[in-house]
Amino acid sequence: MISHLSHPIAPWNPQRGDQITPRLKLRDYQQCMGNVFQDFIVYVGMLKNIPGFIRLTTFNYYVLLEDWVIQHGKNIYDSEHHAEYFNLLMQNNQIPLQIVKKQGNKEELCKYFETGFYPCGLGTRLTRKGHIIRGIGIIEMSDGTKYLRASDPYGRGPAYLDPNGHEVDYELNLLFDFGVPTILYLEDVKE
Repeated sequence: MISHLSHPIAPWNPQRGDQITPRLKLRDYQQCMGNVFQDFIVYVGMLKNIPGFIRLTTFNYYVLLEDWVIQHGKNIYDSEHHAEYFNLLMQNNQIPLQIVKKQGNKEELCKYFETGFYPCGLGTRLTRKGHIIRGIGIIEMSDGTKYLRASDPYGRGPAYLDPNGHEVDYELNLLFDFGVPTILYLEDVKE
């Protein structure tokens, strides 16, 4: 077995039971995107030793994001707008990291983890309306089968009978068969 994992690994952050968001009234089952972007911020806090980032909750992320979304006429369900908000937060804190949204590509995803140590976000079709998960790494078994090690905020998909989504291994071909239209890569800002 060969593994290419991001590090450090931010703690699993379940979305079930999350508070309803203050301004746009999103329920817990609508919060996977905010949950994953909050995970990105916690990860950066762990990487750069920023206590305020490490302690950020999904609810507090939405408190800040919803004001910005309303003020700027953005879409709370658009990962590109979440990425724009994240990138502004990094820029305002002089942290040379950004999220870049790309089309889902299995080979590019594997290369990302083989050559780096950052997590990513994957827009998937694990649910009927779409679902975003945090990619932690790639695991390759001795028979060549590859798995995405993920932190799934809603549990273990695609049935989601098990609410524990900590370090779930999704068979990569099967995950892409379900659909991975977009991947959100955390990258260093190139100057």
